[in-house]
Amino acid sequence: MQKDKCVICTIGTSIANGCELQHEYFKPGYGWEEDTKEFERQISQRVAGLQQDVRRVSAEMNSLERLDLTPASKVILLATDNAASKACANGLKKLIEQHFSLADKNVEIKRIKGLQVHDVKALKEQGFRELVTTVLSYLTDDALNYQYEVILNPTGGYKGVMPFLTLLGMLYGKSSVYIFEHAEQLISLPPLPFSFDIEIYNRVVPALKRIDEQTAISEQEYYACIINYTEQEKPLFTSFIEPIGDNMVTISSLAEVLLSIENRDASPIVSQNIIQEYQSDNTQPALALKRLIKNSVNPLWRKQHSEKWHQTDLIVIKQNATAERLAGFVKDNVF
Repeated sequence: MQKDKCVICTIGTSIANGCELQHEYFKPGYGWEEDTKEFERQISQRVAGLQQDVRRVSAEMNSLERLDLTPASKVILLATDNAASKACANGLKKLIEQHFSLADKNVEIKRIKGLQVHDVKALKEQGFRELVTTVLSYLTDDALNYQYEVILNPTGGYKGVMPFLTLLGMLYGKSSVYIFEHAEQLISLPPLPFSFDIEIYNRVVPALKRIDEQTAISEQEYYACIINYTEQEKPLFTSFIEPIGDNMVTISSLAEVLLSIENRDASPIVSQNIIQEYQSDNTQPALALKRLIKNSVNPLWRKQHSEKWHQTDLIVIKQNATAERLAGFVKDNVF
């Protein structure tokens, strides 16, 4: 049976194009808490004049109209952290509910704190992380994914968020859609077979955490912080960074997503008897199980190494080409 769609949609301000207050609210200083009632009234007037061709209203409507939504569908609007985005999100929510006959509860507005372009420091330290964490809350919601086909739609808003949503779609096996402004055809990016090498990632984590603390470090320091790094491995680790300034590097979109996914403070909960029994056991099966327990902390690795067993609701984890299995459950984000 075909599922209803849940579309996670970044939003811009094209719904306000031509409104008298548009340029005023784009200026720095108009925060989320600002009163936007008059701006929203102007947006409503503009929308009313375009009801005959809803695709012309905004980039978001141009893409949503092509996704065959039903009254049972769900739309998540990811709004940037300013007054203009709040007003546009409210205008889009009303239009989407009306045009697709969706209930109020089926159209959500999520404010992404720190996601704006006037404060680059806040954008890097909070905005991108908040974006990834918010989207992850939907991608990892078992009840939501059981009921809906979750689709990522980064058509509207800052183009800088596209890599984050596209990567999350790849990592979690979700489709992404995109439509260029005024284009007629929706581009669909199917889930890609993206594999996650936790051994490579674990080696680069100290270097990424170093950048996380400093915002940017020298390229030499980055490679020096990678565990057991050799010059021949450089191509393996370049995707985690991007250049910024003279010989300085910062965290790439891929690394930002991976760091946000990882629960860095979590430890798996294991029976004390098991810990004592395996502490001094260096046989191959014991080492394999200890490796599984260590890796199980990372939710992305856990997802990519899980398998279904009949007659159990437990998560069963395996390493490729090994006989050992680890079974357990997740509670409060801890395995």
